[in-house]
Amino acid sequence: MSVLLVASVVMLFVRVGASSFGYSDSPLSRYKESGNSFQSGATADEFGKVQTLNDRNFGDAVLRSREVVLVSFWAEWARPSKREKPILEALAADYAGQVKIGRLNVDENPRVTNEYQVRGIPTTLLFKRGVVVESVVGLVPEDKLKGIIDKHLK
Repeated sequence: MSVLLVASVVMLFVRVGASSFGYSDSPLSRYKESGNSFQSGATADEFGKVQTLNDRNFGDAVLRSREVVLVSFWAEWARPSKREKPILEALAADYAGQVKIGRLNVDENPRVTNEYQVRGIPTTLLFKRGVVVESVVGLVPEDKLKGIIDKHLK
């Protein structure tokens, strides 16, 4: 009899919703509360600054983007990644309105990291219409990255 009572309470909890019982700490509610939306496509503030990418937003921000997107796969513990950050920030400012620049932390986002078989840190991939068109492993000078980007903007 007690199993039936527990099952009934669980069903009520699921049917009425967790928020009715004061539980609003679901992943979906946290995502909405953070100010994120489910819209795809670039907004004005995505250009001119380096975006933080993750397993959740990678599809919309990169794969379904109409713009050229430069993605750096980085790690907090890797010194070259720390040295690369100001280069990416400069590129984001230089190519504002033309190219989206993003960084994806490999330790926090294993799905995308494994999907693109990232083995060296940093790895930089250039996407055009959701397809990788260039790949560079290691710390790359700003002028070389500009050359790669310029080649695919034409």
